[in-house]
Amino acid sequence: MKKLRKIGLGLLIVIVALFGIAQVLLLIYEDDIHAAVDKAVAESVNADVYYDQESFGISLFSNFPNATVSLSDFGVANKAPFAGDTLVHVGKLGIEVNILSILSELSIAGITLDDVKLNIKVNEDGAANYDIAKETEEAAADSTASEGGDFNLSIDHWALNNASIIYDDASLGFYTKLTEVNHTGSGDISLSVYDLVTKTTGKAEELRYDGISYLSDKELDVDGTLHIDITDPEKMVIGFRENTIKVNDFGMQAEGEFAMLADAYEMDISFASVDNSFKSILSLVPGMFLEGFESLKTEGSMDFSGKVSGTYAEEPAQMPAFNLIAKVKDGMFQYPDLPAAVSNVQMDLAIDNPDGNLDNTSVNLSAFHLDFGNNPVDASYHLKNLGQMLMEGKVNAQLNLTELATMFPMEGLTMKGLFSTNASINGRYDSLKEIIPAMDISMKMENGYIKYAEYPAELSDIHFTSSVVNKTGNMQDMVIHLSDFAMLLDGEKLTAEALISDLADPAWDVHIHGGVDLAKVMQVYPMEGMNLSGKIKADVDSKGKLSNIEQEQYEKINTSGTMTVAGFKYSDQDYPQGVGIESAKASFDPQKITLSSMKGNFGRSDMQADGTITNYMAYALDENATLKGKMNFRSSMVDINEWMVDEEAPSTDTASSEPLEVIPIPKNIDFVLNSSIDKVIYDNLELKNVKGDVVVREGKAMAEDVNFNLLDGAFAMNGTYDTQDPEDPAFDFDVDIKDLSIGQAYQKFNTIQVLAPMARRLTGKFSTDFAMQGKLGQDMYPVMSSLSGQGLVNIVQATLQGSKVMSSVSALTKLSMGAEEAKKVLIEDVLMNLEIKDGKLVVKPFDLKIAGYKAKVGGASGIDGSIDYTMALDVPAGAAGAAFNNFLAQYGAAQSTGDKVTLNFNIGGSATDPKVGLAGTDAGDAAKAAAKAAAKEKVSSAIEDKTGVDVGNVVNKDTVKQEVKETVDSAKAEVKEEVNKATDEVKDKAKKKIKGLFGGSDDDGN
Repeated sequence: MKKLRKIGLGLLIVIVALFGIAQVLLLIYEDDIHAAVDKAVAESVNADVYYDQESFGISLFSNFPNATVSLSDFGVANKAPFAGDTLVHVGKLGIEVNILSILSELSIAGITLDDVKLNIKVNEDGAANYDIAKETEEAAADSTASEGGDFNLSIDHWALNNASIIYDDASLGFYTKLTEVNHTGSGDISLSVYDLVTKTTGKAEELRYDGISYLSDKELDVDGTLHIDITDPEKMVIGFRENTIKVNDFGMQAEGEFAMLADAYEMDISFASVDNSFKSILSLVPGMFLEGFESLKTEGSMDFSGKVSGTYAEEPAQMPAFNLIAKVKDGMFQYPDLPAAVSNVQMDLAIDNPDGNLDNTSVNLSAFHLDFGNNPVDASYHLKNLGQMLMEGKVNAQLNLTELATMFPMEGLTMKGLFSTNASINGRYDSLKEIIPAMDISMKMENGYIKYAEYPAELSDIHFTSSVVNKTGNMQDMVIHLSDFAMLLDGEKLTAEALISDLADPAWDVHIHGGVDLAKVMQVYPMEGMNLSGKIKADVDSKGKLSNIEQEQYEKINTSGTMTVAGFKYSDQDYPQGVGIESAKASFDPQKITLSSMKGNFGRSDMQADGTITNYMAYALDENATLKGKMNFRSSMVDINEWMVDEEAPSTDTASSEPLEVIPIPKNIDFVLNSSIDKVIYDNLELKNVKGDVVVREGKAMAEDVNFNLLDGAFAMNGTYDTQDPEDPAFDFDVDIKDLSIGQAYQKFNTIQVLAPMARRLTGKFSTDFAMQGKLGQDMYPVMSSLSGQGLVNIVQATLQGSKVMSSVSALTKLSMGAEEAKKVLIEDVLMNLEIKDGKLVVKPFDLKIAGYKAKVGGASGIDGSIDYTMALDVPAGAAGAAFNNFLAQYGAAQSTGDKVTLNFNIGGSATDPKVGLAGTDAGDAAKAAAKAAAKEKVSSAIEDKTGVDVGNVVNKDTVKQEVKETVDSAKAEVKEEVNKATDEVKDKAKKKIKGLFGGSDDDGN
């Protein structure tokens, strides 16, 4: 026994020692583990995986015999096409691993994730941001290679704490957001058949499908067991066992199976409500599940059940059959401390689709009734076939608004009046064939009154009678009648009557008289984030038909009246700068609205206007009609930047710090705006004395004979801003500019900065007649690669100073001029021919002076900053320096002030780093004479050696003796090759001497 104790103690010491050594080794090799993890991640996923390396820890003792791996601030950031999105972020991750299981089946005791944010996105084309796994060669060769292997993984339990989950699927038009999600689960996932026990709570912030919101701000509680079966490799089967799903106070159980196949889903699921009380279904009604809902008094029973059975697939399209039954019997509810109840609630609703074809869906609301106190409401609706849209329905209601206000908590609101409606529809709806159900709808309001406690204005004496009647279902038989409408808004009366018939060729008879104080309307019906005020007074009568307008039969239209606006102001969260109309007056006739005067502002910009608006009736009645007009517009200042910067940009900064955005031009507006504006602020420009016509037509804004002053220059412009395709805007203009500052033009126009970078060092003014076309980006700046244009630029006098090109030329040539002179270029009375083509500004050769020397320059600048120019510089021989003059004197060439050397340069590189090189020279008369004299001397010497005759002293060849002539001819033949060679040598030597003047060397190293 004593020996056994010693052995046991020894084993315990060994085990503790081994675990201690393992813990130390893990600490020692922690960096290697980090590197191995990073490498494995990079090879496995097409995303950026980040985590706090300092938080990475492995402990063998905190949860012995399990090893605990911990990590903080772990996440996955997407790459294109979801760059900038974070797929998942985990505040803290903990994994418990049974270290003894590593040798056989890996067993994870638990996984815990805290503060999780999961953002799942699917594009319209089906690309998903969670599809980040890289396909390895092994996986590509055999996706089932792991089947039948010896390695298994099991997880005992897991937990998700305080998670936020967004699923945004643009391909399905589906969006849901869950917050405050807490989830726990357990199950042996290493098995082919196992039970997954889960518990989930959270809040459904929103569930939206196809633009319709079905859930918002609902509490979720899901508790149940899922039976998982993956024995069939072709599908995964999920069975629902003892599952309860609660949304707010409404609980539902589900039974059946859901199978996931490769390209389809098979389902056979039945569901039914858990609690059959009327109160539970009330919790789903928007606005009902408020504070105090628990104490709501209710009575009645509810039955809610349904089934989904069949296959769902996208290709080919297939839907499961489904049905839903909802019934309410003897329902009643009453808010605490309110005297009246909503009672006698009865409902019988059945929705059925027998075969999965959505066209065969039917909706049958066979009965709906409730009593608002003593006010009954009855309704029924039957849609026989969703494809044919055969429908029949009725609504009958009598409501006392005073009594209604005692049933619902509407603090601060007082309502009075009697409202009644009686409506029935029967028939088919087909928008393409312009078929509507026959209908008979009437509504009536008497002694209406609305007043908010916190606002002084009241809306009183509201009464009207209206009806919508169509006995046949044909569009031309529709009659809409509003009669005897009147209301008093804080004592100011407004009356109206309207009769509209024949929707195929709309006819109207409308009368509006009275005034409205918009500030008081906002007091009666406040709208969050919007400020509206001003008084509108109208006396308008109009009668006619749309066909009269289309055929311009204005004599058949009877329209007259006036409208005035005073003190109008509007602003909201999107347009905090607001719009105001100090005063406006307009009169109406069948053809036009005449705006006799209008004075107001839009933001900081003031305006005055008058003119006419035509085709306004057709525009109001037909969405395809075009509104036309001709207006005179005057302003002392228009600040365009105020309407183009981000709403968070400081309003005091007129220069846009945020990117501009495309302003779309409406296609159904045809306006001629004759403008006279003292100052226009656009981006970093300030235009003055703007006069001319702006034509808005067919999605384009066209400037016609627009004149203005900018940067002390005078502009005359015609052009077009085209947004017919707002995603691909374009412009096309020609401009005549007089006396514009070159330096300021460079600072203000980014096009000049890109295409003519040399302009930044020019002082002076220029004039131009230039035409340009191109595309605009979504930031309203030109797309440089799309530009094309041509024109002439006239520079009367300008100076280029501080140019790196000129400094390089001076250093290369060693011309006898001062350093400051070398950097100065004088441009006088120059007419340049420019062309923008293939992303380059092409400059045809023109003359200028550099440090007093004549030069000719031509070439091109690219949008990438590259330059490619040539320059020919004429230098008098005497100015080339002593080295060049000594070279000429060697060959007896007299120096002449008229002699010159033309130096040809290549200028490349970029505007910021130019590369200047000598392309060649034209030596001029002096160099040519020197080369000729040297060749003559060598020929004479060669002849004299052969014949003894001094060729230089021969005056007349005819006096030379015959024998001498033959000798001379023979000598000439013999030395012909040497003469040519001598001439070439003289030329080569001259070139080398010249090259030596500019930094080169001859064969002797000179």
